[in-house]
Amino acid sequence: MPYTVVREHVGNYARWRRAFEEHSGSRKEAGSRGGHIFRSSEDRDEVVVFLAWEDLDRARQYLDSEAVREEREAGEVDGDPDVLYLEELGRPAS
Repeated sequence: MPYTVVREHVGNYARWRRAFEEHSGSRKEAGSRGGHIFRSSEDRDEVVVFLAWEDLDRARQYLDSEAVREEREAGEVDGDPDVLYLEELGRPAS
C-alpha cells in the first residue's frame, strides 16, 4: 500500500486543522484511505500527516493540486511542506 508523509509548519494549529478537515471529501475522492496526524513535541507548530492511499500517482496529483494549495493557504502553512511518497515493503517482527 502506498503512503505519504507530509511535514509542514503551521501558523495556527486550530485554523490548519479546520482547513484540513474541510478537504476530507476531496482527499477521499483522490484515493486517501485515512491516516494519522502528529504534532512535534519540540515545535508545537510543526505538523506531520501520515496518509494511506489507493494509488501513489493519484496521491501525487492530489498533493500538487490547487485544492491543496488553497487548503495550505487557509491553514496558514508557512513555506513549502516536506513530502515523502512511500511504498510499503513489509512489517518488522516487533
